[in-house]
Amino acid sequence: MAFPTRSSNNSSRFFSPDLPPAAGSIASDCRSERLAGPGAPVIGWKKRRAAVALTRSRSHMTGAHIPQVMTATLLGLLCWSPAVPAENKLPISDGLKVTFDYTLTLPDKTKVDSTVGKEPFSYTHGDHQITPEALEKALTGLKAGDKKRITLPAAEAYGLYDEKKRVKVPIRNVPPETKVGSLLRSQEGLEARVLEVNTDSVLLDTNHPLAGKNLIFDVHILEVESPARGK
Repeated sequence: MAFPTRSSNNSSRFFSPDLPPAAGSIASDCRSERLAGPGAPVIGWKKRRAAVALTRSRSHMTGAHIPQVMTATLLGLLCWSPAVPAENKLPISDGLKVTFDYTLTLPDKTKVDSTVGKEPFSYTHGDHQITPEALEKALTGLKAGDKKRITLPAAEAYGLYDEKKRVKVPIRNVPPETKVGSLLRSQEGLEARVLEVNTDSVLLDTNHPLAGKNLIFDVHILEVESPARGK
């Protein structure tokens, strides 16, 4: 639809939205407007607002057309407004770098560990860099900004408590300062907690310290990045 205006010599002219913008225009999906009439120049976007303003300044001559001109102005503004792309958040999947905060507690609300207020934890999803593995599985599909409470039963966390993993070793095989509650590590990397210290032997528990315990992880996903971006 063309919107009529009047020039100073009262000859009728029209805005006609039938010409595409110049090649390479930042708004190639919008149309330019042409001022029709004998010898009329093409009016691009840079001159369009001036032309509409001129039309409005002479509205006392064409008062009935003011609503139409205003409509044309609003349409022009909408057409040329820069588009804001929606934020693209990657869901956690294999191969992506994930950074998150967590707080680990027991069912009795005892806090075991937390990264809140410290350096967050980062890993590559699917590379089995997290223990327990059930936690990594539970993070699949989450996106940056997501928060989730993950409850893992003992069997899916660090396993059930195994009485067979309580072993006695000669006292000469442990450091002289060893006492009940001490944490020891063997040359093979096996960790153990001291349960008893006797005259000639020490009772060690080689179960994981959290074996037999249900665990609660409160996680907050901070970043999910593709490998290229994460480097």
